[in-house]
Amino acid sequence: MPEITKRFTTMDGELLPRPAGRQLAAHSSKIKVKSDHYYYDDLDDEEVEGAHSRRRRVASSQGSRGAAYDRSVTVFSPEGRLLQVEYARAAAGERGGTVAAYQDDDVVCVALVSGGEGSSPSLLERVHRLEDHALWIGSGLSGDARVLGDAVRLEARRARLSLGEPLTIRELAYACAEMQHEWTRSPGGRPFAVRGLLLGVDFTNSVPKLYLTEPGGSVERRSYCACGPHESNILKSLRQLEEDLERKSSSTGTVTPTDSIAEDANNERKRQLGDLVYGVAKAALSTYDSDVNDPDEIKKWVDVIVLQADASRRGGVRIRYARNIQPEDLARLKDVF
Repeated sequence: MPEITKRFTTMDGELLPRPAGRQLAAHSSKIKVKSDHYYYDDLDDEEVEGAHSRRRRVASSQGSRGAAYDRSVTVFSPEGRLLQVEYARAAAGERGGTVAAYQDDDVVCVALVSGGEGSSPSLLERVHRLEDHALWIGSGLSGDARVLGDAVRLEARRARLSLGEPLTIRELAYACAEMQHEWTRSPGGRPFAVRGLLLGVDFTNSVPKLYLTEPGGSVERRSYCACGPHESNILKSLRQLEEDLERKSSSTGTVTPTDSIAEDANNERKRQLGDLVYGVAKAALSTYDSDVNDPDEIKKWVDVIVLQADASRRGGVRIRYARNIQPEDLARLKDVF
């Protein structure tokens, strides 16, 4: 039988013969063979003719070595990395809102930056009350944060029913981390693009605690932490705040004879708390430049939540918050708290 041939052209319009079948030969340096299609070297998305008679659009993949290992969450790259987990952490950092948190001796303070046209109140979207003594805040994709927060709250309710008492802050943090880790080894799924902050006061010893969980399932207790696109700058501000608070605490003046010791100590603690809240809110907004005289600028504001140990309150914790604080009104936080 005579040899059946099909005709196709190169980028220069040159007609090239090809024997029928799957075995192809490249007759031009401008064409390379991959599978049963012809791919142009210098075009990423061109209409070319492959081994079949119909024409199709194909795109050449010029990705890095790791591109072959980021299709599944359960496959390690040759460097020992789970690329989908790293992508989830990047999404949580870039797409999540800015959050700054700080833990002191008897208080935990967290500031959430909001703003922009059509934005919803961040306290309603990102803060979940797991128990009377514990809050969970997700920084990342809002849908993932809502689902993960609901799952952790459901686990806390189940534990309360089965054990007869609520979980501690540490146990809640590890329950959240376990759920995040589960989706790093589940075929067909993807990791939660969320970093979780769990803060509260333990009902066992009235000690405030702050934990941070990552998309990969790691969990760590922190004295201060930050999430969002400006994490590194906020951490520097919080570190400076810690040094300032320690310096002010060590240089506290003596009590005058006419003052009550208890009253003076209470006033001093209020002043320290006001400085702490102001410092955390200022650190959260430190990376945003605001011009109060520009009416067209999309304004940013901050919401502040303070958890303080108080045995007379439900769950042994007193929760206070201030919403929609503008940058020019930050100093008023010293008087509010």
